Amino acid sequence: MQSINNQEIININNFTEKKSENENLKKIKTFIEKYWKFFVFVFGALFFFIIISEEKYTLEITTSPSNSIITFEGVDTKLPTYKKKLLEREYTIKVENERFIPQEKKINLVKDTSIHVVLLPLLTPESVKTNIDNSISPDLAVELKLFDKNTLIGINPKNGYLITISNGQTNTLHARDVYSYSYDKPFVYVIDRGNKTRLTEINIETKEKRTINLEKLAPIVSATLSPNRENLLILGNFELISRNTTLYKTPKNSLSLEEITTSIINEIKYLTNDLVLTVMLADANNLSVFSIHNVNTWKQKYSTKGNLHLLSPNKEKIIIQRSSSISIINISTLRESRVSVSESTKVAWSGDDTIVFIENTNPGIKMHYLNIENSVKSSVIEIPELSSIVIKTFVGIEDNVAHLVDTSGKFWNISLPF
Repeated sequence: MQSINNQEIININNFTEKKSENENLKKIKTFIEKYWKFFVFVFGALFFFIIISEEKYTLEITTSPSNSIITFEGVDTKLPTYKKKLLEREYTIKVENERFIPQEKKINLVKDTSIHVVLLPLLTPESVKTNIDNSISPDLAVELKLFDKNTLIGINPKNGYLITISNGQTNTLHARDVYSYSYDKPFVYVIDRGNKTRLTEINIETKEKRTINLEKLAPIVSATLSPNRENLLILGNFELISRNTTLYKTPKNSLSLEEITTSIINEIKYLTNDLVLTVMLADANNLSVFSIHNVNTWKQKYSTKGNLHLLSPNKEKIIIQRSSSISIINISTLRESRVSVSESTKVAWSGDDTIVFIENTNPGIKMHYLNIENSVKSSVIEIPELSSIVIKTFVGIEDNVAHLVDTSGKFWNISLPF
């Protein structure tokens, strides 16, 4: 038998391998042609399942006024409400209404969410109304503070008596020459100029008076009542040379003095039952030191310099003003935000979340407002009726009416649209 050489064996093997590969390819091709629709269906169904199984959350938006219009992701819905299940991500909405400041918000949707957007009125010269309260004489007007929406309180410059003005009627609350007074509604605490050994407590609603003799604390400087009406803080033992005072705490209805600290403090104010604001004497630049302490441990929680302070009506925020800015402090978190102002700007709270700014332009004023909760700022306006005056005192705002005193002593009321 004729032998087969090596080359011929290799060629036979190659032929066999190629034939096997071709047969496999034919099988694969036949399989694909037979089942391709099935695979398309399976992969399509899998893709669809992945899409629909992505987490979705309900987003519900309501608005006020109720005829506002929502724009969602750039699309005008032409509706004041919106409710839909959406994929988890960030969305942008805008709410608009005629005569109101539009608001734009970004919503990071990570759970079922409901939001209510309240639009704030546009501030225009036509939207405010002004009048002069002629029932308040110019010599009294400059010394007044706003006790509540119906009552002004202050010291009569003629005799030093503590007075209230309500519905145009002037009443004497304390017929002695007053050194200082403070109030924590409905109570007023008075220190007489001629007798700084006693503290007079007056309930302005019932007109009841109580005298607290504090000879060991003389001379007394200031007092403040805790929000729960259980404790009094009293500043006393004022030393003329060192300017030091001693701070005492006592139950309101049973005198039991506890000494807390001695320092250069000239004013105190309860903020919460545990936190107290102290004001230390002004420095050469007329800046006082405002500090917040825990009254139980006397640990300092916050401190800054400024010219004056304003507590919000709900006592949750406080403004510290200086010549070029105001600090807005959240009392519970002690977070601070700052807003730049001019040196001639005066501010007041309108409700718990809105600050009104009035800037003297000598003569005339400019006005605008800032809503803290929604971070909404109005446009700045000038009021034609006030174009010839200069504001001396921004008394305060109550029931949407701002009270101002000009340099001539006239008492102005400005009705606001918010």
